[in-house]
Amino acid sequence: MIPRRCEEMNENQRDFNERVLAIFEENRAEDLDELRKEADEFSILLKEKAVDNFISILKLHSILQKSAKCIKQMFSLEMIKLLKQMTGFNNTIDINLIDETIRIYIHCENIYIKLLPFAENNKEISSYQLQEFITANYVPLMKKQPEKVEYYSAYIVGIIFFILDARRKDFALIQDLLTSTLFFHLERCILYENEETDEEPPIEFFSLRSFQKALNEFRSLDVDRNGVLSESEMLMFGGSYFNSIFIKRIFEISHTYEKGYLDFKGFVDLISAIEFRHTRASVKYHFEAFDLKNDGVLDEQEVRELCLMLPECIPEENVPHPDILAAEVMDMVRAKKYLTLDDLLSSKMFSTFTGFISNYNDWNRYERREQ
Repeated sequence: MIPRRCEEMNENQRDFNERVLAIFEENRAEDLDELRKEADEFSILLKEKAVDNFISILKLHSILQKSAKCIKQMFSLEMIKLLKQMTGFNNTIDINLIDETIRIYIHCENIYIKLLPFAENNKEISSYQLQEFITANYVPLMKKQPEKVEYYSAYIVGIIFFILDARRKDFALIQDLLTSTLFFHLERCILYENEETDEEPPIEFFSLRSFQKALNEFRSLDVDRNGVLSESEMLMFGGSYFNSIFIKRIFEISHTYEKGYLDFKGFVDLISAIEFRHTRASVKYHFEAFDLKNDGVLDEQEVRELCLMLPECIPEENVPHPDILAAEVMDMVRAKKYLTLDDLLSSKMFSTFTGFISNYNDWNRYERREQ
């Protein structure tokens, strides 16, 4: 699942990303240096035949006929048609789009080659192996080193596993890692923090600053300094504006440490669910927390019980009746007597729904939306 700013791309852009990454999965190159050489030669020919950065379909086909097999595989008839639609100009293609196709392909190949030594096989990688990969391949690129490298790598992997909906698994599919574009965003954060680019990263949550903020918050909640969080300590999370039942359920749906304590990884799952609330993984996380009966559906009683605890965070003069809150939130997603996960995912209001129930700030934002 791709984060919000990527999900806001138009249909052609999403189709472009999916097709480029599908090409990589189906037609992996054996020799990265040879691929780069062939790609450079292809790009030179494009620039020679292009007019004002545009090349005609006819000229492109002519160049492809003389190009290496790996280049031909990248630019099937379907891909050329898509690039033409994205360009939308007189039966031509913007060569910048062609360069971007090649760049993504080579980037994925490069990551794949680096990932393999850390994976048990060429299909999947465990969270611990991915942490080692992050430490070995990304931390050295950072001019400012994380305060605790092992926590930083756990933070990054925690986010990745969460977004890929793999938090309950011991491994993630390499194909999912590569097609998610998450490494692109991590690299952009590092480049920006190294002051090697002025372009702000679209997903700042991968940044060193965001990591340090998460670690500092975890430490501030850890009153007894034992390295894990108790339920009572977590009640202070988010300025105590989170529903106490929701906080209690976090401990019940997470992998807890020893006597039911939440470790840093579990904490990263929670803040990822809040940051990426628009994703399927976040909806599943919140739905599981809201499902007080653990029966796979949310009924009126469960929603009412959750809403009953929400007023504990609301200033007294603004406290609505829990039944009104419950009715409002069920109506928000057009639910009747109960709500399934699929029902929630199919609603355009799912991210608002999860925020409304879980914390006062989101509830207040929703209630004041028309002011």
